[in-house]
Amino acid sequence: MSAAPASNGVFVVIPPSNASGLRQPPAILPTSLCQPPGVLQFEEPPLGAQTPRATQPTDLRSMETFLTGEPKALGTVQILIGLIHLGFGSVLLMVRRGHAGMLFIEGGVPFWAGACFVISGSLSVAAEKSHTSCLVRSSLGTNILSAMAAFAGTAILLMDFGVTNWDVGRGYLAVLTIFTILEFFIAVIATHFGCQATRA
Repeated sequence: MSAAPASNGVFVVIPPSNASGLRQPPAILPTSLCQPPGVLQFEEPPLGAQTPRATQPTDLRSMETFLTGEPKALGTVQILIGLIHLGFGSVLLMVRRGHAGMLFIEGGVPFWAGACFVISGSLSVAAEKSHTSCLVRSSLGTNILSAMAAFAGTAILLMDFGVTNWDVGRGYLAVLTIFTILEFFIAVIATHFGCQATRA
């Protein structure tokens, strides 16, 4: 029989005489661990803690931007134009006459410009194959140099074309002028897509 409630509101329960029939009460889990099934609990990071950034989507986006410009095709054309410059420059150097002093040949423009075109084209092709940021930036830098070299080479070619009276030399210069202007536009296009990729 239970006693009447005391003045402080505490009830006293007296167990029955057969104490062997008592069962141990189940273990009570903390309320923080009791969750409905299928619900996960996430803890927010403390203030000031830096969460790791997801860089993979950004890298993929920048590489897709770079690949939009078809760097392999542009690089192949650049290599061909560079080889044409080296070949025509060698021919002009061997067959030029004494009175045909061309600044294009005297300054070695077909050789350093052609080498620059070949290097920038090779880096563009390698950047598409390897997909590394180092190669993309190297391709961007060499394409800027190629654009500058093509611009300077076009100006020198046009000056020589207006000065020289040698018909064979003028023919070579006309062909080289066309390829140099083409190289300039290719280098500018490759530089544009390279800049977009590096900004991304």
